[in-house]
Amino acid sequence: DDNYNPHPETSFFGVYDGHAGTAAANFLRKNLHRAVLSHPQLLEDPETAAKEGIATVEQNFMSYADEQRLDAGSTLAIALIVGTELVVANVGDSEVVLNRNGSAVILTTIHNMRKNESEEERVRAC
Repeated sequence: DDNYNPHPETSFFGVYDGHAGTAAANFLRKNLHRAVLSHPQLLEDPETAAKEGIATVEQNFMSYADEQRLDAGSTLAIALIVGTELVVANVGDSEVVLNRNGSAVILTTIHNMRKNESEEERVRAC
């Protein structure tokens, strides 16, 4: 069920941009909200719930893609509201942007070495 939400005080919004087909984006659409919203620390630490939910779904997709011999991927951008707290996250070059009085406020960092010099430095340091 795409409307899965065990906590009425939370909302989850996600945008997925698939590459080399729709398999990864569809996998995220079906699984990421469940992983985040069912995380045991969601209400106390939604940032951890988002990070660990993304990591879990990535591992699950990598196993699925290996089994299915898929060469697909996806960027993602999510917004999670828990009570009055907003948590945003992204992977790749999808961004979360807030409109504040007609001005764009970028809330995330692009994870693309060609578009973000500090991302290249981060990757080289790993």
